Amino acid sequence: MTDIILRNFSRYASTYDQYAQIQRRVSSELLNQIQDNGISGILEIGCGTGNFTLALRDRFKQAQ
Repeated sequence: MTDIILRNFSRYASTYDQYAQIQRRVSSELLNQIQDNGISGILEIGCGTGNFTLALRDRFKQAQ
């Protein structure tokens, strides 16, 4: 099953962002709910094309 997911994601990765409106909306809402209580490290699992990772990096500049 994971091979199918990997193969399909890889096949459509170049167009993923243009169809990822719901992912952008959910990630924006999630980002607004995260309180910065001295966050020093971030590990994002399942980051897709990395848009949420970039938003996390921008919001929590001190974190690794």
